[in-house]
Amino acid sequence: MSGRRSCIVAVTTAFLVTVAACSSSDEPEEENVKPSQSQMQPTGTPTPPVTPAAISSQWRTVEGPDFTIGVPGVFEEEIVTADNGTKAYVFDAPRTKDDDNSLERVAILRDEKPKQDVIQQSFVLEEMQSVDNEAGVERSEVTWPGAEKAVLVQWTNPVGGADGKRRETWQLMAQISPDLILNVVALGDADTFDDSELPTILATFKGA
Repeated sequence: MSGRRSCIVAVTTAFLVTVAACSSSDEPEEENVKPSQSQMQPTGTPTPPVTPAAISSQWRTVEGPDFTIGVPGVFEEEIVTADNGTKAYVFDAPRTKDDDNSLERVAILRDEKPKQDVIQQSFVLEEMQSVDNEAGVERSEVTWPGAEKAVLVQWTNPVGGADGKRRETWQLMAQISPDLILNVVALGDADTFDDSELPTILATFKGA
């Protein structure tokens, strides 16, 4: 990892969610040339299309600090505090079997007083997830309720094992203010992700 970048990794109960945010340190690194803002600008288009959605009357509305989101009633809810005090709001679908491949999760992670905005952070995230990722990473700027700026990053990773399972991850990075970024992470089996409730849950997120 580069000396000028430190990455916050959020760990929930015995399962790595994802890299939530990457911010610059004050330590210079002469061998690396910092990309310009125009080079870091997202150029992708969400696939499939992703737009904000209303909360279904059949779901419950969860109100947290600086956000609201809609969640199906069967999803379990947990608030996890990392060692650095950062809170993650985690919503898990019921699991039919006890293995990571069957996990369907949406998590909201706070990044307070970020040293980089969502354009810069999403650029770093794209670089990190592009390593050994043959499917590529889609990074798109989106308009989102309650956010000054927002970027959606989508990628697929192999889970490992003989069954060749892959995990799909969508990370919505919403700049609520210069002092707050909320990361909404949805992850699940790549083969069933698009038809699951995960994209719709993410779409109901709204900054407050």
